[in-house]
Amino acid sequence: MAEITLLDNLEELAVSRFDQLVESGELFYTPSIPEVVEENGFQFAFYVSKAIARKPSSSAAGYAPAPRNPLGPFVDPDPHFVITQVDPHHTLELNMFCVYRPKLLLHTTAWEAQSNALNEKDIVATWAVLKAMKAQQMVLYNCGVKAGASQGHKHIQLFPKPEIEGFKLFPDAANPSQDELLQVPGVPYKHWILALSTNATADDVFKQYSRLLEKAKCDVPEAGQNFAHNVLATRDWILVIPRRHRDRDGQLPTNGAGMLGLMWCSSQDEKDGWMNRAMTQHLAHVGFPC
Repeated sequence: MAEITLLDNLEELAVSRFDQLVESGELFYTPSIPEVVEENGFQFAFYVSKAIARKPSSSAAGYAPAPRNPLGPFVDPDPHFVITQVDPHHTLELNMFCVYRPKLLLHTTAWEAQSNALNEKDIVATWAVLKAMKAQQMVLYNCGVKAGASQGHKHIQLFPKPEIEGFKLFPDAANPSQDELLQVPGVPYKHWILALSTNATADDVFKQYSRLLEKAKCDVPEAGQNFAHNVLATRDWILVIPRRHRDRDGQLPTNGAGMLGLMWCSSQDEKDGWMNRAMTQHLAHVGFPC
């Protein structure tokens, strides 16, 4: 598919609108200095932010309610939050509940199910946004309830790639290859990573993603054909994590950021809940243990 080129000032526009909405009280942002913790050789970075506490909660049985529209927050988005129409199929807007400045949501303009894998159009739109942002970005897609998705309308999250003293995302530390699918020793759940070339196109990214999905289907057949999974990516790599549970006994729901060790907590009590249990065992439980 043809590549998309977005405005050169997309990042400036997003940050300016973000600041306006924070000032007006329409967008909730509480910055947090993360605390780094290590367990069994796996690093966690804990953020505690009151902004997250305002977010409607989902459950293992379904997605969170949308206060503005019973069909979901993306069917008729608040125009104050919309940054741009990326293409006829995708809209870019600001997330309302933020740890990062800014956090973006790229959703399908017409309703599509969050339980569907990313398609080529999704990747083209995502890659266009990622390339247009000057700051390094993280891409996150939680495919399905078991993967930690909070809304049933297909949406991809983008936020500034964290730079945390004493913390390194394990795909960065692993130095993955473009050719050989990598599973990092010491990570407690099954996952696969592929590197992306410096000049990767959206088509290149989609091909790598497709390879990762096929590997997961082959190695984790019990997950099923249309399996819940997390997708995380930067300009340098893409990672797929098959999922079997959203949480454990209704406690500590975990999305793709949490699987990577980025823990977004709404309160000190939630953080303590994590710290008081075997965290790497929890990740193995909600994923597929190695």
